[in-house]
Amino acid sequence: LVSGLQNGVKTLIWTVLLLALDIYACAIIVTVTLKDDPQLGRIFPRVFDSMFVLLRIATLEDWAELTWNMALTRSWLMPFMLCFICVSTFGILNLIVGVMVNAAMGVSRQDKQMVQLQRGRTRKQAFKRLK
Repeated sequence: LVSGLQNGVKTLIWTVLLLALDIYACAIIVTVTLKDDPQLGRIFPRVFDSMFVLLRIATLEDWAELTWNMALTRSWLMPFMLCFICVSTFGILNLIVGVMVNAAMGVSRQDKQMVQLQRGRTRKQAFKRLK
């Protein structure tokens, strides 16, 4: 698993940067939109705080309550938040899982090839002893 992650670390870094960029862009939109709201302005006071809340939403922690409260205040935010969830959770986070699985499968293939080579060497040595 560790060597698999080492093989996919470049792709993993770019994927995490893509997620950070997505969260940053959406945090700017949400902060500018909700900073004057008395209820949600406390949740999204600054861009950094908004990024943390959006990260919680992207990992589906309290997403329903936060999204619903946002939709009650600004109705157009519901489709925006659903698009954010689809892109960040189902797109980018699943891409991270896919990178890890792909790396693990590559290591598994390499291990299988090493086992086959070892078996071939063992058979050759056994045949030499039989002669």
